[in-house]
Amino acid sequence: MEVGDGRLYQRCKIACMTCKKRKIKCDGQQPTCKNCSRFRAPCVFRPILAPGNATGPKGRRGPGRPRKDWGLLMAEETHSRPATTNVGVQCSLGSIWTDPATSPSPSTLSMADVRLLLHFTTHTGPSLVDPCESDHSLSGFWSRNVPEMGLSFPSVLHLALSLAARHLAHQSATDSEQKRYNNALADHHLSIGLTEMTRLLPDMDEDNCGALYVSSLLVSYSGLAAGPRGLGDMLICHMESMLFCDESPGPWLRFVRGARLIRERFDINTLFTGLMAPLGPPVETCLRPSYLRHGFDRVEWVDPMRNMYQLVEKYEDDSADVRRRSFNRLADVFEATFGQDEHGKCDVHPRNRYVFIWLYLMEDGIVECVQRKDPVSLLLVAYYTVLLRTLHYWWFTHGWSEHLLTAIWGLLDEEHRAWMLWPFSVVGMNVPPGTHSAIKE
Repeated sequence: MEVGDGRLYQRCKIACMTCKKRKIKCDGQQPTCKNCSRFRAPCVFRPILAPGNATGPKGRRGPGRPRKDWGLLMAEETHSRPATTNVGVQCSLGSIWTDPATSPSPSTLSMADVRLLLHFTTHTGPSLVDPCESDHSLSGFWSRNVPEMGLSFPSVLHLALSLAARHLAHQSATDSEQKRYNNALADHHLSIGLTEMTRLLPDMDEDNCGALYVSSLLVSYSGLAAGPRGLGDMLICHMESMLFCDESPGPWLRFVRGARLIRERFDINTLFTGLMAPLGPPVETCLRPSYLRHGFDRVEWVDPMRNMYQLVEKYEDDSADVRRRSFNRLADVFEATFGQDEHGKCDVHPRNRYVFIWLYLMEDGIVECVQRKDPVSLLLVAYYTVLLRTLHYWWFTHGWSEHLLTAIWGLLDEEHRAWMLWPFSVVGMNVPPGTHSAIKE
């Protein structure tokens, strides 16, 4: 094709940033080149310049800090994170399990980031609110207050963007290019958010405690949304200690506890003020079981938990007391969720209607019991999946009940597997075939 002065302008193929970084030939096929399609990597192309600009001489770079190539950074993170496989959920958790100090910090937001911010304000933020919550200010907190906090605290902004990307990945077709792309974006912003959060922690005070509290919550949601890290992921720890450095408790539980420590360190009038006010503890004088509030079917839990109590009492060892305390807390959450009987009688503290309270208050002793494959402690986690299943309205919990039951089944002997028939039945799963553990010792 001829242009202006009669010179022949020939359109050439442009290599994607992933292939350039790996120093391999790229076929330039858009939106995904063959190499990226083959290796399931994000395929990011630089914008194509107009012909006049493309053929002209390259101008000298002006003063100031050069902008980072976020598409390239995203590709680098995708190559570095390990693949994970689980039952019912196939996701990657990415940089949450790595050292955030090695991740870069951005200076600008791209158009992809703006898209994520818009999705967070309109969809992801409101999705974090209990649909039966009477305090409508909570929806405004997540969709408006959190982005506003992000203007002053980069950790909040990037962790919100990470969760929005994970939300988009959740809505994408399984094993699709769009799903991989959104997961890569989620990992990228998660890494940056953790870096900023780590920098802020040593100087935690009354001015930034709210931002750190929200950051801890966002990381916790993001960890759940990313799904299990293999069959050995018990949420509170990982059984494959050789792969994950024998972390106890697991990274996800540490962030949950981080929120708890911030909550305990600062007075509620200090922590929940200004933009944080809607997140303050509600004033509750009575409690209706969750099944009545949400309209899901009541589960008859009293007899199964009574039988479980007998099993807990059967084992008298150094961990007996911590197992009893964990059982009692679990029973309180069951009562707050399903009531004592079909009439909805409930006498426990209102805080127990929050299903995550059991994990929030979990002691290290139970985590250690689970790590050493103590059968009773594993069964307590298995029974907890019945409660976790009731949070179906929260997209980031999907798949966890099924995964935990499958994983725990593989760790128990035949005698203790009999105790799992009840949670399998309630969750709606078939008992897995085979009798051997699928988890590495």
